[in-house]
Amino acid sequence: MGALVLLALTWRAIWSATGQWTLLAIVCFVLAGLVVGHVMGGPEPQHASVLALSTASRHPAIALAISAANFPGEQFAPTLVLYLILCTVLAVPCVKWQRNRSALAAGAP
Repeated sequence: MGALVLLALTWRAIWSATGQWTLLAIVCFVLAGLVVGHVMGGPEPQHASVLALSTASRHPAIALAISAANFPGEQFAPTLVLYLILCTVLAVPCVKWQRNRSALAAGAP
């Protein structure tokens, strides 16, 4: 519920942050994180799933702290919210795929 309120209050700022290929760059970054994490996770589906999600999601609070310290006059929160939304939307199919993969591995003789 809190995320919906945050999204409603900051939607214009979030939408304005999508200029200059920002949206495409974030999507590519998240997808690359999911793929690299999955590949590096090894053959066990649980390890691959956890590493893929953690690699794609990174640490947004640390990114906000570093960017605010280095560029005090800039507003990075809208871009960070956009990143979190896109990361969540792109991670859902990955999680569903990993669940199906785990279920098939558990049911196989």
